[in-house]
Amino acid sequence: MSQELHFSKTIFLFLEDVVQITEAITLAQKTWRKEKDGNVKWDAYADERINQLEAVLNKIHATPYKELPTPNTLNS
Repeated sequence: MSQELHFSKTIFLFLEDVVQITEAITLAQKTWRKEKDGNVKWDAYADERINQLEAVLNKIHATPYKELPTPNTLNS
């Protein structure tokens, strides 16, 4: 049995934050695509990084937005 611990974070982001993060991830993916040079090992590493970033983007897009609580509903 594995003794490895798994953690996750619940973060609070506004739409503008999500846009900035997704743009940064997309730019990083484009950069990795440009770094590919025909070397099999390097290109495989670049593809792996691109795929890891794609998985993060998919999680961001799959996470639903929640409505912010109003002062009237905070203490109910």
